[in-house]
Amino acid sequence: MDLSERMAMGEAAEAFIRGDLGQYILRRCQEEVEAAWKRFETIDPTDVPAIMELQASIRVAKAVPGFMVDLINARQQVLDNNRYEHGAIE
Repeated sequence: MDLSERMAMGEAAEAFIRGDLGQYILRRCQEEVEAAWKRFETIDPTDVPAIMELQASIRVAKAVPGFMVDLINARQQVLDNNRYEHGAIE
């Protein structure tokens, strides 16, 4: 992804997260993690497939917000580098 693409994607991710749909998805991801942990508390410790399913649910639910943060951070890095290269940051 080139610099302009990183800037555009980061800006879009930030706008998305601030919007109603983004807030809904982030909230649902958090709820999914919490629900998986609650199920984990009562699961049979020998039920390996069920444990693996819960682990996968948690990984996916944590990955989605992480992808958005990665995009936003990449945009911020481009902005910071640009400021540094043009003498705005010492």
